[in-house]
Amino acid sequence: MLTVFGALLVVLGCTLVGIRNRLESQKRLQAEKDIQAFLIMLCRRLSFQVETLPVLLHSMKKETHVPAKDFLLCICDELSTGANCPMAWERAIRLYENRYGGPCQAFEIVASVGRRLGTTDVGGETERLTQATQTLAELIKGEGENLEKKQKTTVSLAFLTGISLALLCL
Repeated sequence: MLTVFGALLVVLGCTLVGIRNRLESQKRLQAEKDIQAFLIMLCRRLSFQVETLPVLLHSMKKETHVPAKDFLLCICDELSTGANCPMAWERAIRLYENRYGGPCQAFEIVASVGRRLGTTDVGGETERLTQATQTLAELIKGEGENLEKKQKTTVSLAFLTGISLALLCL
């Protein structure tokens, strides 16, 4: 009786690990979509306002409905400590990466945008941001399609692993 209960716990535990993995993948994809929406918003603000980039970022921080607000808050905190825009952007993207599962191609695209941030005129900045959002859109679309396939496989594989471990223990 106790071994059956233990076997059920092993199956349940493995299945929950698979479900947790699936949820983390969904959060990461949503984080990438939020970053893309943030870049679109920043691009629009840059093209319509004549403020410097740090002032623009601080004004965006005060708004309530900003996508990837924790990313923006991190950038503004770094700017408040005296860091320049590329350095603040780099630190913020690394913290954002760590929060959502480590480095990936989408975060590297955003990091590369940040490295050159503030080095050209407004037209160059908006063009770079537009290119980055288009690249991110393609990447996110591909990841979304792959994620749907992987989610079912991950949970099923975790469940089957739990069953095999339970059978091994019995």
